Amino acid sequence: HDALPISEAEREQHFLSRALAALVVRDLTRCTNEEAAKAVTDGRHDNGIDALAFTGGTTRLWLIQTKWSDVGAARVTMSEVRDMLGGIRLIDERNFDRFNHRFQPFIDPIRAVLDGGIGKITLLIVAMRSEPLAAEVEQVLADEERRLNTWGDLFDHQILKSPDIWKIIRRDVAESGIEMIVKMADCSPADRSEEHTSELQSHHD
Repeated sequence: HDALPISEAEREQHFLSRALAALVVRDLTRCTNEEAAKAVTDGRHDNGIDALAFTGGTTRLWLIQTKWSDVGAARVTMSEVRDMLGGIRLIDERNFDRFNHRFQPFIDPIRAVLDGGIGKITLLIVAMRSEPLAAEVEQVLADEERRLNTWGDLFDHQILKSPDIWKIIRRDVAESGIEMIVKMADCSPADRSEEHTSELQSHHD
């Protein structure tokens, strides 16, 4: 069983973070809704990794961490980043048994990325916020990137913030051609432009 947040509001934010993780997987890979849902590994023993995606066949592995906030103020703490980096070390060391059951079906393609000689691992942090991450968080990420790349160009990291997330949502709406009624549209106006709002609403009308 998953370790769920205590309050109803926290549970809702947790659910929206999972939904965002699946949306990012679908945007990266063009997979189905069902495949995106199966790629979400969030829960107990996820080691800081909310979802996985593969692109370029089995040459690139995306390790995704998502943080939702209704008011566009998602926090990415040093502790959370250390959890993510700990998860990456476990993967690099092939300690797959330390991960939960949702992670297990992906072991073979992960091995293919690690052992193929041309693979790349990207830590993708997706946070509903407009401000940059704290300087100390960015420093820890940069330090780990250098450590993992001692023997080659294996690892990098990317940060997606509110404007990037809204672009993903807009692409998803445009490509699916279906009505999108989600809590995401209630996010603080300060965190998205009027253009974003009007484009989303045009699909609701």
